[in-house]
Amino acid sequence: MKEYYKYPRIYVATSLKHNSFIEITGEQYIYIANVMRLKKGHIIRVFNSKGEFLAKIDSEDKKRVTLEVFEQISPEDKNSLDLWLYFPLIKQDRLRFMIEKATELNVTHLVPVITEYTNKANVKFDKLDHYIIDATEQCERLTPPVLHQQITFEDLLKSNNKITVAVEREVTDFISKTQMTNHLFIGCEGGFSEKEKHLLLNNPNFNPISLGETILRAETAAISLLCIYNFGR
Repeated sequence: MKEYYKYPRIYVATSLKHNSFIEITGEQYIYIANVMRLKKGHIIRVFNSKGEFLAKIDSEDKKRVTLEVFEQISPEDKNSLDLWLYFPLIKQDRLRFMIEKATELNVTHLVPVITEYTNKANVKFDKLDHYIIDATEQCERLTPPVLHQQITFEDLLKSNNKITVAVEREVTDFISKTQMTNHLFIGCEGGFSEKEKHLLLNNPNFNPISLGETILRAETAAISLLCIYNFGR
Protein backbone atom coordinates (compact mmCIF):
# COMPACT_ATOMS: atom_id res chain seq x y z
CA MET A 1 0.00 0.00 0.00
CA LYS A 2 3.03 2.26 0.28
CA GLU A 3 2.55 3.62 -3.22
CA TYR A 4 -0.80 5.04 -2.12
CA TYR A 5 0.57 7.05 0.79
CA LYS A 6 1.26 10.05 -1.42
CA TYR A 7 -2.45 10.63 -1.94
CA PRO A 8 -4.46 12.79 0.49
CA ARG A 9 -6.73 10.79 2.81
CA ILE A 10 -10.21 11.78 3.98
CA TYR A 11 -12.88 10.10 6.07
CA VAL A 12 -16.37 9.85 4.57
CA ALA A 13 -19.44 8.69 6.44
CA THR A 14 -21.32 7.74 3.28
CA SER A 15 -21.31 4.20 1.89
CA LEU A 16 -18.27 3.30 -0.18
CA LYS A 17 -18.11 0.73 -2.94
CA HIS A 18 -16.26 0.04 -6.16
CA ASN A 19 -17.44 1.97 -9.25
CA SER A 20 -19.62 4.46 -7.37
CA PHE A 21 -19.80 8.25 -7.12
CA ILE A 22 -19.86 10.32 -3.93
CA GLU A 23 -20.21 14.05 -3.30
CA ILE A 24 -17.92 15.93 -0.90
CA THR A 25 -19.16 19.21 0.59
CA GLY A 26 -18.52 21.45 3.59
CA GLU A 27 -15.13 21.49 5.31
CA GLN A 28 -13.89 18.48 3.36
CA TYR A 29 -14.67 20.27 0.12
CA ILE A 30 -12.70 23.28 1.35
CA TYR A 31 -9.79 21.00 2.23
CA ILE A 32 -9.77 19.34 -1.20
CA ALA A 33 -10.42 22.41 -3.33
CA ASN A 34 -8.85 25.29 -1.40
CA VAL A 35 -6.20 23.76 0.87
CA MET A 36 -4.87 20.94 -1.30
CA ARG A 37 -5.95 22.70 -4.53
CA LEU A 38 -6.84 19.42 -6.19
CA LYS A 39 -8.51 19.47 -9.57
CA LYS A 40 -10.39 17.12 -11.88
CA GLY A 41 -8.45 13.90 -12.38
CA HIS A 42 -6.51 14.07 -9.12
CA ILE A 43 -6.62 10.98 -6.90
CA ILE A 44 -7.36 10.86 -3.18
CA ARG A 45 -7.99 8.10 -0.63
CA VAL A 46 -11.42 7.82 0.99
CA PHE A 47 -12.19 5.52 3.89
CA ASN A 48 -14.47 4.45 6.69
CA SER A 49 -15.02 1.24 8.67
CA LYS A 50 -16.02 -0.56 5.46
CA GLY A 51 -12.56 -0.14 3.96
CA GLU A 52 -10.33 2.26 2.08
CA PHE A 53 -10.63 3.16 -1.59
CA LEU A 54 -8.95 5.19 -4.27
CA ALA A 55 -11.16 7.87 -5.78
CA LYS A 56 -10.67 10.32 -8.63
CA ILE A 57 -12.12 13.82 -8.80
CA ASP A 58 -14.75 13.58 -11.52
CA SER A 59 -16.17 17.10 -11.36
CA GLU A 60 -16.21 20.19 -9.14
CA ASP A 61 -18.03 23.46 -8.64
CA LYS A 62 -17.99 26.19 -5.99
CA LYS A 63 -19.70 24.07 -3.33
CA ARG A 64 -18.82 20.43 -3.95
CA VAL A 65 -16.59 17.91 -5.66
CA THR A 66 -17.78 14.62 -7.06
CA LEU A 67 -15.50 11.63 -6.64
CA GLU A 68 -15.46 8.44 -8.66
CA VAL A 69 -14.54 5.53 -6.39
CA PHE A 70 -12.60 3.09 -8.53
CA GLU A 71 -10.39 0.76 -6.44
CA GLN A 72 -10.46 -0.77 -2.95
CA ILE A 73 -7.04 -0.81 -1.30
CA SER A 74 -7.93 -1.92 2.28
CA PRO A 75 -10.64 -4.35 3.42
CA GLU A 76 -13.37 -3.74 5.95
CA ASP A 77 -12.14 -2.98 9.47
CA LYS A 78 -12.58 -6.15 11.52
CA ASN A 79 -10.56 -4.97 14.53
CA SER A 80 -12.16 -6.43 17.66
CA LEU A 81 -10.31 -4.14 20.08
CA ASP A 82 -12.60 -2.52 22.66
CA LEU A 83 -10.72 0.22 24.52
CA TRP A 84 -12.45 2.97 26.51
CA LEU A 85 -10.91 6.20 27.77
CA TYR A 86 -12.83 8.25 30.33
CA PHE A 87 -11.19 11.66 30.22
CA PRO A 88 -11.49 15.09 31.85
CA LEU A 89 -12.41 18.33 30.16
CA ILE A 90 -9.19 20.33 30.20
CA LYS A 91 -7.93 23.34 28.26
CA GLN A 92 -8.86 23.15 24.60
CA ASP A 93 -5.37 22.88 23.11
CA ARG A 94 -4.37 20.15 25.56
CA LEU A 95 -7.70 18.40 25.07
CA ARG A 96 -7.08 18.32 21.34
CA PHE A 97 -3.64 16.82 21.92
CA MET A 98 -5.05 14.15 24.23
CA ILE A 99 -7.81 13.17 21.78
CA GLU A 100 -5.33 12.99 18.90
CA LYS A 101 -2.99 10.72 20.85
CA ALA A 102 -5.85 8.56 22.14
CA THR A 103 -6.95 8.05 18.53
CA GLU A 104 -3.43 7.11 17.50
CA LEU A 105 -3.18 4.69 20.44
CA ASN A 106 -6.23 2.60 19.43
CA VAL A 107 -8.95 3.98 21.72
CA THR A 108 -12.36 2.95 20.41
CA HIS A 109 -14.58 4.90 22.83
CA LEU A 110 -14.03 8.38 24.28
CA VAL A 111 -16.16 9.48 27.23
CA PRO A 112 -15.87 12.97 28.80
CA VAL A 113 -16.35 12.87 32.58
CA ILE A 114 -17.36 15.82 34.78
CA THR A 115 -15.61 15.69 38.15
CA GLU A 116 -15.66 18.12 41.05
CA TYR A 117 -12.69 20.13 39.79
CA THR A 118 -13.69 20.10 36.13
CA ASN A 119 -13.72 23.47 34.41
CA LYS A 120 -15.67 23.04 31.19
CA ALA A 121 -16.40 26.71 30.52
CA ASN A 122 -13.89 27.02 27.68
CA VAL A 123 -14.41 23.64 26.02
CA LYS A 124 -15.79 23.83 22.49
CA PHE A 125 -17.63 20.52 22.24
CA ASP A 126 -18.39 20.94 18.54
CA LYS A 127 -14.65 20.75 17.84
CA LEU A 128 -14.08 17.34 19.44
CA ASP A 129 -15.44 15.33 16.50
CA HIS A 130 -13.17 17.29 14.16
CA TYR A 131 -10.14 16.42 16.28
CA ILE A 132 -11.08 12.74 16.11
CA ILE A 133 -11.55 12.70 12.34
CA ASP A 134 -8.33 14.65 11.72
CA ALA A 135 -6.36 12.20 13.87
CA THR A 136 -8.00 9.19 12.23
CA GLU A 137 -7.07 10.47 8.78
CA GLN A 138 -3.49 11.10 9.87
CA CYS A 139 -2.78 7.81 11.67
CA GLU A 140 -4.16 5.47 8.96
CA ARG A 141 -7.00 4.05 11.07
CA LEU A 142 -10.20 3.06 9.31
CA THR A 143 -12.72 3.49 12.13
CA PRO A 144 -12.72 6.66 14.25
CA PRO A 145 -13.27 6.36 18.00
CA VAL A 146 -16.85 6.89 19.14
CA LEU A 147 -17.30 10.12 21.11
CA HIS A 148 -19.97 9.64 23.78
CA GLN A 149 -22.04 12.22 25.62
CA GLN A 150 -20.39 13.60 28.73
CA ILE A 151 -21.24 11.91 32.01
CA THR A 152 -20.76 12.81 35.64
CA PHE A 153 -18.42 11.20 38.12
CA GLU A 154 -21.50 9.78 39.85
CA ASP A 155 -22.63 8.19 36.58
CA LEU A 156 -19.26 6.48 36.21
CA LEU A 157 -19.44 5.11 39.74
CA LYS A 158 -22.59 3.23 38.75
CA SER A 159 -20.81 1.45 35.90
CA ASN A 160 -20.57 -2.33 36.00
CA ASN A 161 -17.30 -2.25 34.08
CA LYS A 162 -13.95 -2.87 35.73
CA ILE A 163 -12.16 0.44 35.40
CA THR A 164 -8.46 1.19 35.83
CA VAL A 165 -8.01 4.65 37.35
CA ALA A 166 -4.83 6.62 37.93
CA VAL A 167 -4.96 8.12 41.43
CA GLU A 168 -1.99 10.28 42.34
CA ARG A 169 -0.34 10.01 45.76
CA GLU A 170 -3.04 7.80 47.27
CA VAL A 171 -1.67 4.61 45.74
CA THR A 172 1.91 3.42 46.13
CA ASP A 173 1.78 0.35 43.87
CA PHE A 174 3.09 1.15 40.43
CA ILE A 175 1.02 -0.10 37.56
CA SER A 176 1.65 -3.52 36.08
CA LYS A 177 0.28 -5.02 32.88
CA THR A 178 -1.74 -7.57 34.84
CA GLN A 179 -3.66 -4.76 36.55
CA MET A 180 -4.92 -3.22 33.34
CA THR A 181 -8.49 -3.34 32.15
CA ASN A 182 -9.82 -2.05 28.84
CA HIS A 183 -11.62 0.82 30.62
CA LEU A 184 -9.20 3.58 31.63
CA PHE A 185 -10.02 6.68 33.68
CA ILE A 186 -7.90 9.75 34.38
CA GLY A 187 -8.69 12.80 36.49
CA CYS A 188 -8.72 16.47 35.58
CA GLU A 189 -6.39 19.36 36.37
CA GLY A 190 -6.13 19.44 40.14
CA GLY A 191 -6.79 15.73 40.41
CA PHE A 192 -9.69 14.15 42.26
CA SER A 193 -11.30 15.71 45.31
CA GLU A 194 -10.92 13.96 48.66
CA LYS A 195 -14.50 12.75 48.42
CA GLU A 196 -13.92 11.35 44.92
CA LYS A 197 -10.71 9.62 46.01
CA HIS A 198 -12.53 7.97 48.90
CA LEU A 199 -15.30 6.72 46.59
CA LEU A 200 -12.82 5.41 44.02
CA LEU A 201 -10.64 3.63 46.55
CA ASN A 202 -13.64 1.92 48.11
CA ASN A 203 -15.46 0.87 44.96
CA PRO A 204 -14.71 -2.75 43.94
CA ASN A 205 -15.23 -1.94 40.25
CA PHE A 206 -12.32 0.52 40.25
CA ASN A 207 -8.72 -0.57 40.12
CA PRO A 208 -6.58 2.35 41.42
CA ILE A 209 -3.00 2.45 40.22
CA SER A 210 0.01 4.77 40.34
CA LEU A 211 1.85 6.08 37.31
CA GLY A 212 4.89 7.10 39.36
CA GLU A 213 6.01 9.60 41.94
CA THR A 214 5.58 12.73 39.83
CA ILE A 215 2.30 14.55 39.18
CA LEU A 216 1.33 14.11 35.54
CA ARG A 217 -0.85 16.34 33.44
CA ALA A 218 -4.08 14.74 32.32
CA GLU A 219 -2.92 14.28 28.73
CA THR A 220 0.39 12.76 29.89
CA ALA A 221 -1.44 10.33 32.17
CA ALA A 222 -3.75 9.30 29.33
CA ILE A 223 -0.86 8.61 26.97
CA SER A 224 1.02 6.69 29.67
CA LEU A 225 -1.95 4.45 30.47
CA LEU A 226 -2.68 3.79 26.82
CA CYS A 227 0.94 2.94 26.00
CA ILE A 228 1.09 0.46 28.88
CA TYR A 229 -2.20 -1.11 27.80
CA ASN A 230 -1.12 -1.44 24.17
CA PHE A 231 2.26 -2.85 25.12
CA GLY A 232 0.68 -5.52 27.31
CA ARG A 233 -2.12 -6.77 25.09
